[in-house]
Amino acid sequence: MKILMVHDLGYRYGGGEIYLLNIRKALEQRGHTVRIFTSDYNPTGESLFADDVAPTGEGSLFRMRRIWNRKAKSRLAEVCASFRPDVVHVHSVFYHLSGMALRALRKYPTILTVHNYFMFCGTGLKYYPDYEICTHTFGMVCVRKGCIPFKEYLFQLVLRHVLRRDLKNVNLFVPCSSYGASLLKQNHYSKFYMLNHGIDLTGYASNPLPKDKNLLYFGRLVREKGVDYLIRGMPKVLERFPEYRLQIIGDGPERRNLAELAKSLGVGSKVRLLGHLQNERIKRYIQRSRIVYVPSIWPDNSPITIYETLACGKAIIASRVGGIPDLVHDGKNGFLVDRNDSDAIAEKTVALLRDPALLKRFGEHSRKLAEEEFEIGVHIGKLVSLYCQVIEGIRTPVVR
Repeated sequence: MKILMVHDLGYRYGGGEIYLLNIRKALEQRGHTVRIFTSDYNPTGESLFADDVAPTGEGSLFRMRRIWNRKAKSRLAEVCASFRPDVVHVHSVFYHLSGMALRALRKYPTILTVHNYFMFCGTGLKYYPDYEICTHTFGMVCVRKGCIPFKEYLFQLVLRHVLRRDLKNVNLFVPCSSYGASLLKQNHYSKFYMLNHGIDLTGYASNPLPKDKNLLYFGRLVREKGVDYLIRGMPKVLERFPEYRLQIIGDGPERRNLAELAKSLGVGSKVRLLGHLQNERIKRYIQRSRIVYVPSIWPDNSPITIYETLACGKAIIASRVGGIPDLVHDGKNGFLVDRNDSDAIAEKTVALLRDPALLKRFGEHSRKLAEEEFEIGVHIGKLVSLYCQVIEGIRTPVVR
């Protein structure tokens, strides 16, 4: 099978790009031919992983290209004509390629994985500036709540009107969480099938109870990830278990604030901010940790960090938001807590650290879940089945 993957970004930014590259590798190992098409946007200066690119533009030109990127459409049409894909798998076109690029796919069976919330939300985050989770659809409420200014609302009104038409070129939407599926329903999309991400377990050793006394967060250091609430819970944990330390891997605009917060709470020496690390080093840190945290305050969709944690057989303490409950089963492979609740994070951490048998049992369940539900071979089997359905011309809703 020849598969063309289309995505806004051609460099590693977050979980969406990791997922794209993982499934490309897995598909190619199974004999499929995969080509990747992205924009040329690249603030890193590193080499792009894309096989073909389209121009993005900057300034006011870039804003207009979010609505009508004619060059992206033209270039994608050329790639389709030469590559002749059996199916096109779109990951995102909302920020750089524009919905117009989808017009080049009218003759091709197409699925779109719903990685983020831009289809439903002016900011793409589904939570308000006061950090309450949004339950509305896009409209003037976005202005009233202070999410976007009126000028941006008018721009997005045009963008979304055009985008909704262009999205008709997608035969099947694939939300990667039950939360994403609920948003599709709320916004009157009927052709979808929920499919969580998958992970290649190669190189991930399961170690539920390492000798190291480490606790871990890894991911972007941005406000919505809730790392400050994790740090605020540490004094109560360290009061009971002073031999432990919290390690934080990642970078972002909140890094300095988090370091100052830890210092102000008197736990600066026990909270280590390690910065950005390569994936292989991150694996080692996960394997040498006893608990991994996902304290998001926004409705995180389907965090790749959780899949990696499951693969390493670790107990998880995470917020009960978004798609996280699909992956963290409360009382089985971890604990779910209310977002913004530092006391609950501390309480559940203490409960796990004083019960090594429970810690081990949670870790074993995490690994079992990864093997049975999210192993890349299982995932690719389901994904190829969806490809076949759209190739065969199925147009009736496929709902899960």
